[in-house]
Amino acid sequence: MQINELIGKYVAARDKKDELRSKYNEKVRMIDDYLTKIEGALLAAMEANGTESMRTEAGTAYISSQNSCTTADKEAFLKYIKDNQEWGLLDARPLKSAVEVYIETNDGELPPGINWRSESVVRIRRAS
Repeated sequence: MQINELIGKYVAARDKKDELRSKYNEKVRMIDDYLTKIEGALLAAMEANGTESMRTEAGTAYISSQNSCTTADKEAFLKYIKDNQEWGLLDARPLKSAVEVYIETNDGELPPGINWRSESVVRIRRAS
């Protein structure tokens, strides 16, 4: 098989995959919207009845807490952590792009405590 043919087949298969993923995501979005409406109706019913759960033959609906945490003021948060030694409030992981720059500017050396893996992969760009 010729290289041109292989690349053409790859591009066509990737396009089909994207098309299928798009259709799948749209269907999942519709189901998620439906589920959200049902959850809202159940929450309203539980609030109206002053209960935190409803048990039926089909299953049990119950209210639970779902927490979320984002940074509103990065500088204030980091200052608090430093000033109070609250390092457990942070999730420390290496920033790949910064490590790449470090490696380039330090003759291929890694920062202390970092594992690095690099592999060759084939990428295909469609013809214009």
